[in-house]
Amino acid sequence: MVVGLSTLIVASLAFAFAPNIVVLDLARFVQGLGGAASWAGAIGWLIGAAPRELIGSAMAAAIVGALGGPVLGGLAATVGPEVVFSGVAAVAAGLLVWAARTPEPAAGPRSSLRMVRAALRDPRVATAMWRVGLVGLMFGTLDVLAPLRLDALGAGAATIAATFLVAAGLEAAPCVGTLWSPYAVVPRGHPLAGGDEIELSGLRDDPWVQGASSTSPGLIRELCRAAGFEPRIAFESDDPLAARGIVAAGLAVSLIPSLTKDDTARDRHVRVLPLRDPPRRHGVAATMAGGRTTQATAGMVAALARAGARIGRSSH
Repeated sequence: MVVGLSTLIVASLAFAFAPNIVVLDLARFVQGLGGAASWAGAIGWLIGAAPRELIGSAMAAAIVGALGGPVLGGLAATVGPEVVFSGVAAVAAGLLVWAARTPEPAAGPRSSLRMVRAALRDPRVATAMWRVGLVGLMFGTLDVLAPLRLDALGAGAATIAATFLVAAGLEAAPCVGTLWSPYAVVPRGHPLAGGDEIELSGLRDDPWVQGASSTSPGLIRELCRAAGFEPRIAFESDDPLAARGIVAAGLAVSLIPSLTKDDTARDRHVRVLPLRDPPRRHGVAATMAGGRTTQATAGMVAALARAGARIGRSSH
């Protein structure tokens, strides 16, 4: 992480004072190398140092920094790249000092090269690596092409920056995605498994497993308390397949986001049921009063309205 932050400082100063596009391209390449090193080191440190129940929220906060890149670009277009990217270099220098002084987390089990090679032959590990790589590729593509497309639609630097700022806020929201439309997962032989939907209060006497889809702190507790009872968290697992297996074995019940409901429903040992009174999220799109509405802004607001209407219909 120290090496990555050092590289970021150099690249940021190059962004601030680059005399031509060649230097900018080279600085962007160097920044990518530094970002990869910083990301790998920071995630390893985070997993080792953060409490298990806070890892999900901490990683969501980390994503905000990545989504904030175009926001800095918009700010640089307004006040000048020298000031903005010199500030980025100063912040990175502060993080470098903090990282150098931060004690290392307790050492976990040691892994040998033989263990790594064996893990790479495991289909589950290979699948996980492919998913991580695919998400990184998609994120990098979006981070480059989205500003270009918005610019082609007539959006200025401020509009592009505001778009990514809103996206960063949504990414960091503690329950984004999970609270959108949660589903209950119960064992196939559960007394309530035969219905078309389920009352959350009907699970007050069941043990619960909190899995990877419930990484927001207190999510299951928050929803259950709203239903009038305190859940008994009997199991915790960072592996969604393990959490599903606990439910399939008849040992607990759980909640999952709508994103994973179809895959979970393929397991013949569990039932996935919508909640009878699911929580609702309210989305608000804010535009500049009295300003010129660009084609990009109008299109985005219309897309948000269509998505909200579709999700609203599907959750009833």
